[in-house]
Amino acid sequence: MARSIISIREKSAAQETLSGGKGASLARLARMGFNVPEAFIITTHALAEILNFSRQKSRQIAANDKDVLVGLQKDDFIDFQIPENIRKNFFKAFQKLEAPVAIRSSMVGEDSVSASFAGQLDTFLNVKTEQELVAAIVGCYKSLFNKRLTGYLSQQRETRAVAELHGPAMAIVMQRMVNAEAAGVAFTADPFTGRRNVIIEAAAGLGDGVAGGKIVPDRYVVNTRGVISESYSSERNGPVLPEEQVLRLSQLARAISFRAKLPQDIEWAWDGAEFHFLQSRPITSLAGKRIYSRKLVAEMSPGLIKPLYWTTNVRAMTRNVFGRMFAKIIGPNQLDFSEMTEHIHSRVYANITFVGELLERIGLPSNFFEMMTRDEGAVRRRPEINIRLIHTFFRLVRFVWFYSGIKNDIKEFLGKHNQFLESYRNSNWTEKTPQELMEAVLRLSKEHGKTQWWMWIGAMNMNIRNKLLKKVVRKFAAEVQPGDLIKGLIGLKALEPNQKLALLGSMVRKADRKILNTIRQDNIENIHRKLAGSEEGRMLLKKVDSFLKQFGFLSISGTDFTVSPWIENPELVWKAIGRLAAAPEKVKYENAGKVRREAHFKVNQNMNWALRPLFNRLLKSTILYLQFREKTSFQMSEDAYQARRIFLELGNYLRNEGIINETEDIFYLSFAELQELIENPEPSASIQNLVKSRKEQMELDSDIEPEDIICENMIANLAAVYAGDQDYLVGITGSAGIIQGYARVILDPADVKTELTRNDILVVPFTDVGWTPLFPGIGGIVAESGGQLSHSAIIAREYGLPAVVSVKKATRLIKDGQPITLDGNNGRVYLKHILEN
Repeated sequence: MARSIISIREKSAAQETLSGGKGASLARLARMGFNVPEAFIITTHALAEILNFSRQKSRQIAANDKDVLVGLQKDDFIDFQIPENIRKNFFKAFQKLEAPVAIRSSMVGEDSVSASFAGQLDTFLNVKTEQELVAAIVGCYKSLFNKRLTGYLSQQRETRAVAELHGPAMAIVMQRMVNAEAAGVAFTADPFTGRRNVIIEAAAGLGDGVAGGKIVPDRYVVNTRGVISESYSSERNGPVLPEEQVLRLSQLARAISFRAKLPQDIEWAWDGAEFHFLQSRPITSLAGKRIYSRKLVAEMSPGLIKPLYWTTNVRAMTRNVFGRMFAKIIGPNQLDFSEMTEHIHSRVYANITFVGELLERIGLPSNFFEMMTRDEGAVRRRPEINIRLIHTFFRLVRFVWFYSGIKNDIKEFLGKHNQFLESYRNSNWTEKTPQELMEAVLRLSKEHGKTQWWMWIGAMNMNIRNKLLKKVVRKFAAEVQPGDLIKGLIGLKALEPNQKLALLGSMVRKADRKILNTIRQDNIENIHRKLAGSEEGRMLLKKVDSFLKQFGFLSISGTDFTVSPWIENPELVWKAIGRLAAAPEKVKYENAGKVRREAHFKVNQNMNWALRPLFNRLLKSTILYLQFREKTSFQMSEDAYQARRIFLELGNYLRNEGIINETEDIFYLSFAELQELIENPEPSASIQNLVKSRKEQMELDSDIEPEDIICENMIANLAAVYAGDQDYLVGITGSAGIIQGYARVILDPADVKTELTRNDILVVPFTDVGWTPLFPGIGGIVAESGGQLSHSAIIAREYGLPAVVSVKKATRLIKDGQPITLDGNNGRVYLKHILEN
């Protein structure tokens, strides 16, 4: 005989057809060991019995038995009558729970991946008597026939293919109330963007108005590193949850999400000692949707991306790096690795849903790359053990073993690639035919694919070793900043331009004062004309020309050949020389080498004789792969510059043929379109119109500030910046130190018109080597992207500048000229001065 009521602890309670969506979800949570208040399920069989009994007692039923929902208009259409035997069972359960209790509707299909039913069914709180219990149960049943639900079901049938949304199959949850000091909801991912942060909304007491939007709750955002990155309190007496409880709740919420294998919308209550979970359901807005992120690609491909660069370098990288890597690990496959990236609002996004599935397929956390580069916590699901996973695991071990010691391979490649580039450096492309230019591009593209591969492999070696290094430092010398161990690295490729600029600045400082005034006040044409009139000036011009010959291929976006390099626009270099020369010679930056040696000594002295050599070997290999990363990065930048030279010559050809209007219009064509035009160079207004429309679209995209992480069905729904009453922004420590100053928000270093001083803190979207001429003479750095081994962090450490990187929306939340305090020790940027003068 079917049972009308069962305990939530019984195995059968996890069956949705018996307990409804909400009841089954709570039963599963309880069986997993999470703290769920004691409860009973009034099963779907009880509703069937009560309906049959009520029909026999009432003549008001107008609908037929097969579709009782159709045509029902009144909330009280059915006069529910509960049989005495079922009523007694309800009362027994009620007595065991001890009043007060909550009575919640739990429809079959509710709280599922496809439908949440939020707000469509009724809930009754603080039920204290048997009379109130019967009224609450009848009230839940009546909500089956209200207009809200019939309209919701109609909409769901039209928009979703969900077979479970039919018939009045509903259970009821009878649950002991929690004496709550605070309650609310927790999302284990942002329901709008899919970002993996835990978003917690809390209110004092029962918090029953939070989910319904009737009150303004406290809001906390805990990022993937387990740090509260946003905090807003609506209570005058302070936040309703202490910080340690916010972090504890976020850990529990993530644990529920991991076990459920989907991002969850969780209702919770806190009694002052423990958290109790009242509901958990999938976030329906994210179910089955792809999530895209810029976190991994922001440094490699920052800013707006033109079609030619997108179709050559970016799409090629998915094949040259990720396609090759995953093919080696998972074996032969039919996967389309082009799905790994998407061009959204003229920006590059990584399909982290696709990447995450691949990583989980080989037994790694879905955010493995973010863990390595940004110190995130692991987002891991328990893998299903099978033959395929075992084979994949052994391939992964073999891959890691082979590529963990490839320093000689990278060194050999760097030498060969430098020789390959020599022929491109010395080529006069004006003498080549369009066909020869295209052949040269294809050869360079093939070689660049190798550079991309070794760049990525070297960077992962570097990041994994750095991750281990930080763990060792935290264990043996917690007072040491791990970044201090890699300060003062003589010969680091990223530092060469800065060291040469410092020498040029010193040269100008010692020269005639007129030279410095010329450099700081005049434009490029006047600088060349005036300096050519003196021996000192001509010597300086010669030195700068030599500098540009060596480093002129660098730009603010190193691998993007559509961006002008220094050699085409050397104003940034001259301004940097002027700032360095104007700075008093007595202004010295921190001795980076000394800091590194002291940090090394502190860690070593806390180790025994057996561990010390292992640590030193780890540190040495980390530095080695850091140097390899910088060298391959430089080669990628020069690859881009050599490609630019060829593409500009092809652009000149197409312009002369009347196919495009301007030389750089070529960058608005895809590579396939370019190939077709070279083979069939017929003037066509359609090509010019195509270029014009793409320019207009990029102009529109430049005014858009999309989220770093977005959900595919909300690409156009760009969330507004949520600042609240935040006192500070959270990022990653890039370089230690605390300083206060004035924010200088800079999106393009070429746009800097004012002098920068030690009172200025740069706030930038990212930095590459091409940005570093801005660093001399400033006070600190805040960057929206990057990790502890990014260019921003490395250069900041060398200059002794406090730096915080990976600060979300920094260039939008911080205003130019705003007084801020930069805490590089703890990775925080305070939106005001907080230090005592």
